Amino acid sequence: MMIRFLYIIYPKKHIDLLQKNHSTVPVRILLLIVFCFILTLASCRKKSVDELLDNARQYVGVRYDTVNVILNEIPFPEKLKGEQQARYCRMKSHCEGYLFASWKVADSLNNISLNYSRMKNDTMSLISDLMFAGQVNLNQDRLDEAIGFYKECLDMAVLSKQDEAILNGKYMLMECYNIRRDYSMALRYAKDLEMYINKSDTLNISRHYLTIARIYAGMEQVDNAMNYYGKSLDGYIFTNDNPRTNADIGNIFGEIARFQLSNSNYAKALNYVNLSLKYRASRGDISKLNFTKARVFMSIDQRDSAKIYLQRTIESSSDEYITIQAYRYLSDLYHIQGNEAQAYYKMLNSRSFFEDAANKLEYGVLLHKYKESVLNNENSELKLAKREREIYLLLGAFVILIIFLIAWIFYLREKKKKNIREQMQLEQHLMDQANIAEKENQLLRKENELIQLREKAAEMRESLFRKMSVSGKIPSLDDENNRDQDLNKRISLNEKDWKELIQTVDSTYNDFASRLKKEYPVLSIEDVGFCCLIKINVSMQDLADIYCISKAGITKKKTRMKKEKFNIEDNSIDLDKFLIRY
Repeated sequence: MMIRFLYIIYPKKHIDLLQKNHSTVPVRILLLIVFCFILTLASCRKKSVDELLDNARQYVGVRYDTVNVILNEIPFPEKLKGEQQARYCRMKSHCEGYLFASWKVADSLNNISLNYSRMKNDTMSLISDLMFAGQVNLNQDRLDEAIGFYKECLDMAVLSKQDEAILNGKYMLMECYNIRRDYSMALRYAKDLEMYINKSDTLNISRHYLTIARIYAGMEQVDNAMNYYGKSLDGYIFTNDNPRTNADIGNIFGEIARFQLSNSNYAKALNYVNLSLKYRASRGDISKLNFTKARVFMSIDQRDSAKIYLQRTIESSSDEYITIQAYRYLSDLYHIQGNEAQAYYKMLNSRSFFEDAANKLEYGVLLHKYKESVLNNENSELKLAKREREIYLLLGAFVILIIFLIAWIFYLREKKKKNIREQMQLEQHLMDQANIAEKENQLLRKENELIQLREKAAEMRESLFRKMSVSGKIPSLDDENNRDQDLNKRISLNEKDWKELIQTVDSTYNDFASRLKKEYPVLSIEDVGFCCLIKINVSMQDLADIYCISKAGITKKKTRMKKEKFNIEDNSIDLDKFLIRY
């Protein structure tokens, strides 16, 4: 095998010369070195794939654009198998989902890693894949599928006692049921979450109370909703030490104001709007609160006050959508008051802002496509750089191999002085080969002896059957039986004959009858006797004479037993071959 390999990289006549000069041992050493060198080069690719996957894993959950760039460096990802394929698909699915919002592609990739995790029973990876599968389905508005994945993830997290996974699973189930407006189930999971939240973490407790308040608000349970809004505000006010917390308090007051407004509690709504203004943190918050105030005044039919706050909303808002809505409300108010000119101009302003918002949205889409193109170009450049490195590596390996072969030629010239020792080594090798051949011949002789012993055993077995008392009644077992060739003559076997037949076959063929009865308990003693007759090659005519039926009847009996007793449906297997091999 080594010499064949050397023929590929070296001229045949030189190899033949080397063999004639008895330098087979150095040749084998050379082949071993070259083979190891090539294996090292071949293993570089697998190692580089693992390194790239490990490098990408460091940025998962932090920078998916970096993860995507690293994964795109992997050549021919469609050829990856096993764990490498699962790791690649897991991270690539997250990139497709979170980076490009390609949730269908992400679903397809995640299914590959999910199936591998199920096959390997890798609990941690399976929990992660199930959680992401729920996210994929949630983003595609498949709530039932998402809930199914989140529940399976939660069950596994409970069994493996993964508190973080339990917390995330319950939270996502709560969100799913909240979106479905199944508030009772959402509330159930929200209550379950309390035992997993650190009681000393006031801010997280407050956020959780806010979530429960929103669920009660969806259920239109005003008292319970206001109770939990109050608990949430208590926690935020207790930790009121930064502007961000003040903004959260202002947002909660604004949310309570909208909730009270939806329940026609206008006075309370105004009160909470004023409290929200007290904690305002940004220009955007002021515009939202002014807009809420305007809606309150419109609800109680105070149109002049509503126009004032709508105008303030327009002046303070940086959100095009709030501005558009404010202009539309102003247009409606002027239309109600009969000022059609102002109503028309406000509607024109609304349309102008709407077109600007649409243009910005289109610009955002184009910008996203541009960034994606830039990212693809960077990936292409990285691939080209990698290909260049691979070419340089192959060139370097080729140069090293040429240098090594040149040095080897000089080495062979010096080795000619040692031909005598090599001749002795060759002779020793030939002697070893002769010894090996002798041993192989001995093995062949032993195998032939074993075959002869088996043949003798078969002959002795046949002789044993002929010596049975029952063999005299069955012509195909008795070569000396010269009874007339009466095809319809009945062969009568009594109970003793059957017993002797079964016992003899059982002892001769390694408990044949006992194994049949044990493995196929549906067989009766008569069925076992019939199988024993087939086992010892009783002819079809003798079987027909024993059972007093035609040969066709014997064939049907065999077919029926094969299907009903042995459950063999394959038509290519007949009962005779099955029992002879059994």
